[in-house]
Amino acid sequence: MRARLSHWKSLLLSARGLFIFVNIGVNLLFLLRSYVAMRVLDYRELGLVALLQTVVLLVGALQFGVISGSYRLLCSEGDESSRRINNLVYTFIGLVGVGCALVCAVSVAFAGSPQVAWVTALGAVAGMLTLVRGWISNQMLAKVMLAPLNRATLTSAVASIAVLVFVPQAPLAVCLLAIVVQPAAFVLQVLWAHKALRPDALTLPAALLRRVLASGFVVFLTGILLQVNMQVERWYVVKALGLDALGHLYLSILFMGLFQIVPSSLDALFLPRLVRAHGSSETYAVGADLRRFFLVSLGYCALATGVLWLLGRPVLEMLLPKYVPDLRYVWLFLPGLVLFTLSSPFAIVFNVLIRYRTYMLAYGGGTLALSAVFLASALSGRVLALEEVSVARSGAYALMALVLVLGYWRVSRTDRTFRFHLLGPAAQAA
Repeated sequence: MRARLSHWKSLLLSARGLFIFVNIGVNLLFLLRSYVAMRVLDYRELGLVALLQTVVLLVGALQFGVISGSYRLLCSEGDESSRRINNLVYTFIGLVGVGCALVCAVSVAFAGSPQVAWVTALGAVAGMLTLVRGWISNQMLAKVMLAPLNRATLTSAVASIAVLVFVPQAPLAVCLLAIVVQPAAFVLQVLWAHKALRPDALTLPAALLRRVLASGFVVFLTGILLQVNMQVERWYVVKALGLDALGHLYLSILFMGLFQIVPSSLDALFLPRLVRAHGSSETYAVGADLRRFFLVSLGYCALATGVLWLLGRPVLEMLLPKYVPDLRYVWLFLPGLVLFTLSSPFAIVFNVLIRYRTYMLAYGGGTLALSAVFLASALSGRVLALEEVSVARSGAYALMALVLVLGYWRVSRTDRTFRFHLLGPAAQAA
């Protein structure tokens, strides 16, 4: 027992543990940023903030699997191949940037108002910076550069918060700019300090691109389906209920983003380890890491739910009393979000094996189910209330989790490497 406690203590204090703690701390800072926005903006202006975030997500979806596939290859490639992959990714991001600029120029003519037009353009800039930040973070994770990654993550978050001192002068503009500053500060800091992470040429070799897309394109498609899931909900709300209604969902959107930070961090930490262990046929290490991943995810979900139950309403009543009624949308979405999070340790197996069919089935099924609900609402002429929208979204996430776990069960029946037992290695061996 003492040895196990010592193991967990050393894990928490390691660079990997600090990576998770830094991400939690940074997102507490982002929570402060959102708190300021919710204090100084009305519901329509919060809808514009949500619109900017939506554009950022859309631009991020334009990577077509190049970033995810390149990251997967970096986990097992040498230095020369890593350099070529890095050049390819930056070349591709540059092409995406040119495309975004053209689309923004055309969309100005169709924007409903000048405000919507410049928010859309700013979102495109933030989306491009977020693409670069995501790639740099993946590089540093693959190269196990956790200490500098932690520093860059923390300092860029502080820079984003520092911008808020100008809120009294221009509340909406500053709240939007604060979102852009974070990825910009991260990219500038890391590329200035780490020359090895910069590109040294702009190239797009066809053979390497095919390898990258073979590893990442299907992951991209699954990510697109997940993004479509979110976009369908948000655009339905805007179209049927208006920007004010989207503002009422802002608390739920904020909670989802904060909740998923730890699971995303865990996934990023465990994937390189599992790829290497599986490649070396280290069956015990694979099972131990999967078990550890699940137990940490389970503990996190229980802790997050408990904190929300104990502190959610009191904190809102004290800091943001007008948003207390919006807390119900968080609770209605939470069950599906928890189930989806607990499916992550099972779903990571498909990434290790580079078999993504189950991802497609899960995310496609969830997106189709949610779209069917909204389509039925539109055809019937009955507008869904926000409570019903939240329940539909929760159900879609629960469906995705179920399909992912069933897919894992099928894989583990034929490949014992990925089996694990919650009671530990002894039970697993038995």
